[in-house]
Amino acid sequence: RNTRTKTRVLGFEPQPAAVVPLFDEGRMDESIEPGDKAGVVMYPTGWLVIKSGPGRGAAFPVMRGVSQIGRGSDQTIAQARIFAARALALDEGLAEAHTSSAFERVTQWDWSGAEQAFRRAIELNPRYATAHFWYARMLAGLGRYDDALERLREAHRLEPLSRVIRDNLTQFHILRNEPAIALVEARRLVELAPDYPSGHALLGRVLLLNGKPDEALIAVDRAIAMETGIRARLARIAALVALGRHDEAASLAREYEGQHAVGNLDAYWVANAYVDLGDDGQALAWLERAIAERSALVSGVRADTSMLRLRDDPRFRAIVARMGMPE
Repeated sequence: RNTRTKTRVLGFEPQPAAVVPLFDEGRMDESIEPGDKAGVVMYPTGWLVIKSGPGRGAAFPVMRGVSQIGRGSDQTIAQARIFAARALALDEGLAEAHTSSAFERVTQWDWSGAEQAFRRAIELNPRYATAHFWYARMLAGLGRYDDALERLREAHRLEPLSRVIRDNLTQFHILRNEPAIALVEARRLVELAPDYPSGHALLGRVLLLNGKPDEALIAVDRAIAMETGIRARLARIAALVALGRHDEAASLAREYEGQHAVGNLDAYWVANAYVDLGDDGQALAWLERAIAERSALVSGVRADTSMLRLRDDPRFRAIVARMGMPE
């Protein structure tokens, strides 16, 4: 029709027709094989805003495509910064754009700036669960667990069917050293969302904490059979170690190290692999590398349940301090 506006966005790749809930893309694209651009952070990298005509002012999160522009995370971050700035220039009152700006500030370790942007987003739209959720993730990364849990519970109240929010709530029980409660919640998550691979991977982790390595490996392998995401594969290393199959686990860790060498895996995931292998020295060395490479993932290291064993290590504390995180 003559009234239809054609829109062409340069740099974006065609995406699958299936609609995936926003919160189920929030952490990582777990459908990518380790050798095929694995470790691409799937935070919203920008927002498309209707500038004029019908629907003016509406904003849509861009979850895919932009992260593939350029060669590294620094260029991805630059794209997020550009998109957020343009959206805010069009309309300062967009909660979505302030949230995107906050993501970019988190990757730059600008904690006060990120918190200000998250607060502004929530002020503009208190019912915007995405802002509450990612604000909670940042607060947890800063070690402010009570504040983070409050935000996460609000996100859950606003989006009670979100699998990822329930997933993160379960992880908080791990952070609070409540493995029995975490197991109840992880089993409930799998019952409610049997087709959610990360739920099975999380169940595997929690089963390990409850001394059930055989059941843990079954849960993890079920997740891998559904979707070969890095989260489940890392959990498999931990399960294999618990079962005394150290050589198999070490082989997987070396595989991930090789993937990093050719640019297909974030250094942070290699650090995770060595933590699960029980090699704290290598894990800390890879965390140092993740810091040097400005990994977008390392900002959440204090909220990463697989890293709990390292938190009292002076080298780990030094890594946290390098990002300007408060004690």
